[in-house]
Amino acid sequence: MASRKNMRKRRRQRRPSPLPYVIIIIAAVAAVILILFFSSNSRIDSREVSVVELTRTETTTAEGNEGRLTADSNPEVTALMKRMLEAEKDADIDALNDIIVRDDAIDEAALKTEASYTEGFENITCYTINGLVDGTYIVYLCYDQKYLNISTPVPDLHRYYVCTNEDGSLYIDMRSHDGEVDSYMEQVSQWQEVQDLVSSVNDRLQEAVDSDPQLADFMTRLQNGTLNESATEEDTAD
Repeated sequence: MASRKNMRKRRRQRRPSPLPYVIIIIAAVAAVILILFFSSNSRIDSREVSVVELTRTETTTAEGNEGRLTADSNPEVTALMKRMLEAEKDADIDALNDIIVRDDAIDEAALKTEASYTEGFENITCYTINGLVDGTYIVYLCYDQKYLNISTPVPDLHRYYVCTNEDGSLYIDMRSHDGEVDSYMEQVSQWQEVQDLVSSVNDRLQEAVDSDPQLADFMTRLQNGTLNESATEEDTAD
């Protein structure tokens, strides 16, 4: 693993958002969720997170890694992603804070709102690509999100940047990256295998919406911000 002599001092981090800066493939639903989590500037009590700054020892290029998009090739990364999804489902901010570092705050109310209509996550698959230095990874997380009272799961795909902490544990780094890291991640996003994965998820999403009018209505109301209003009207009618 790369040298860790340049370890940063422990510093206080704001609470992370469960949905990172990632590329969100499902425009209709996921864009709404992103707005919910990034719209608030409120701060929540923070905890200390020890973060390691790794020093590059060898050159890694997107071209050199291409063709290595393999499902669940790194069990530790897959376990990390599953922990994050479970914490999102439970609206567990402390658990999210233990595995994610970022610069801005989480909207606790929005997190709880999404959790209130999320039943769980199915068919979780991680595609892990080596990062620019040892111990860093680009992760494409693919899963089906199951909403309460909706029979058809919703396919989803996100991209994350994962790093290794000083104790060897993994964490999701959602802070701003330098131009080199961003450039590398953009190169990887142009791989044909990645493009095929994106297209596949989009096709499955469209099929899900077309086959389930209830899901289509749910997504429309979620996108328009009227989901809670509809629930309130139903409760009043009862």
